[in-house]
Amino acid sequence: MSVNKVANLRAFFADPKNTVTRERIFFNRLSFDLKLAAARAGYHLHLYEPDVDRDGFDFVAEDDEDAIGWFQNKAVLASAGTASWDISIDFLRPALNAVERYGWELVEAGRGGGVILVEIADKDTSGSVTYRYTDFDILAAIEHEMLRERPWTGQGKPAAPAKDNASAILKSLRTDRTKTVSLPKNVFITIDKPDDLLGVMGMRSELGYGMFAIRDAYGFIQIDAAGALVPQNHSIDSAAAAHYHLELLCGVQPSSTAKKVALFDPFDWERLPIAGPSVT
Repeated sequence: MSVNKVANLRAFFADPKNTVTRERIFFNRLSFDLKLAAARAGYHLHLYEPDVDRDGFDFVAEDDEDAIGWFQNKAVLASAGTASWDISIDFLRPALNAVERYGWELVEAGRGGGVILVEIADKDTSGSVTYRYTDFDILAAIEHEMLRERPWTGQGKPAAPAKDNASAILKSLRTDRTKTVSLPKNVFITIDKPDDLLGVMGMRSELGYGMFAIRDAYGFIQIDAAGALVPQNHSIDSAAAAHYHLELLCGVQPSSTAKKVALFDPFDWERLPIAGPSVT
């Protein structure tokens, strides 16, 4: 009798009693991918796990330049169709060393954490994965339409727009820090390679880019009446810096055509206009 290994693997990962096992298998996969990416950048990435699961994060990452981040890891089957994940409000709030840059009060600071979805391909036995990621900076980029969702082309009714979801989530983060907020899949960006994931997590990567410039431009990038992005109450150089980093990130995404610049899946990156008001 032939053994259907694909069905066996899918059934194993889908079985509720194997949830913790699945999480451990793919945390080890994520750990390997991130450490190997850091080695390609010439350093050892430190990953630490809490001894008690009570503060909303699965591990802490630290690079060799003292960048530290707190992260949640969610391993999900591609066929499961999970639409959203509940994340601690306190975990997603900006960290203490950055909270005032967002115009928030010090008492509103949180972990400044990020969420990594490890989407497991279950149509074969390879165990291949797709990484998706979001954090406060990604949500801010979506809300301000630095990352603009592409038009709906699927069947049936489209999900709520990513911009609306991001705005509602950011508003919810200023409520009771002990509660959770639901993150739908369309506020996550898809990451092509572990090296790129390392970068958007804020760690030093082979490509040398980071997401920190978005923090400097948060609240200062707006859409004018003509639909163009312009900086408000900030220097154009600082506003452009955020777009420079976004462009680097877009450059490592898989392109849909040979002539089209690679993009943030499932978003288009909105370039800062060359001509714009210079605000000092």
